[in-house]
Amino acid sequence: MTEEQSYKSGTRKRVDVLTVKELYKLRGLRDKIRDLEERIEVIRSKAEKMTSVITGLPGGGEKADYKIKLLELCADYESAVKESIFEEQRLLKYIESINDIQLQNIIRLRFIDSLTWNEVADKIGGNNTDYTVKKRLSRHLRRENGRD
Repeated sequence: MTEEQSYKSGTRKRVDVLTVKELYKLRGLRDKIRDLEERIEVIRSKAEKMTSVITGLPGGGEKADYKIKLLELCADYESAVKESIFEEQRLLKYIESINDIQLQNIIRLRFIDSLTWNEVADKIGGNNTDYTVKKRLSRHLRRENGRD
């Protein structure tokens, strides 16, 4: 059976069903990454403006504190990026497992492309509103999670 035939017949391999919380996780991670990027830039800027630390003094002063904070933020950033990549791949596999192309598009536009519900409805077209595309996803998730 070809990929097209398996898609039309509904025999595509199913992956774990995602919850609303899991769908929004990628958006949250992307927000966290943007926040960390801004914080890293602020710390870098502050550290560059400082005068050189006099050697021989205990501790290392404020510049050393900035370096430590910068290392911590960079580690958090790297971790968030790795988790974001993992979650995006997981979400893409889930989207691909859905047999309804319009529903795939709704999920992709909202959770991968980070569009608002109004923007999703506009892209989907067909007189859809933010309410109708949101409701369509909600019904799908309830059905998939066995609450229907």
